[in-house]
Amino acid sequence: MKVEVSLTEIHDFISRRHGINVDFNSLEGGKVEVNYIVSVILTVKEVRNNEVTFYYKTKTLVELMARVTAFFMGKKLDSSIVFLNSKDDEVTVYLNKVNALNHFLKYFSISNISFIDSNVVVLIKPKVLTE
Repeated sequence: MKVEVSLTEIHDFISRRHGINVDFNSLEGGKVEVNYIVSVILTVKEVRNNEVTFYYKTKTLVELMARVTAFFMGKKLDSSIVFLNSKDDEVTVYLNKVNALNHFLKYFSISNISFIDSNVVVLIKPKVLTE
């Protein structure tokens, strides 16, 4: 099953739910620019076991600001949801730790995420349930 969510919808959700104004801009080549205090360009590296790992790119001087931004976002979000690996320029989002997704992920798994135009396209597979 394929689900498309616009970057605008994601912006609105984060704003309403967490009181954070994060802007998203679609870029060519399956990339998205995320702006919250600093600008970071994300590319999906891997989707595995309801974890999404992104490569991020930022300017060297901005790296310090990105760490500060992650610290402040950690105060607004549950810090166990997002892990920043600055050594490898990666950030991992643990979808199964997002309360709003817990019930959904009991029955479905996310097999792929991509950025197409101004949308996030998510491929979902039903899980085989055993009794």
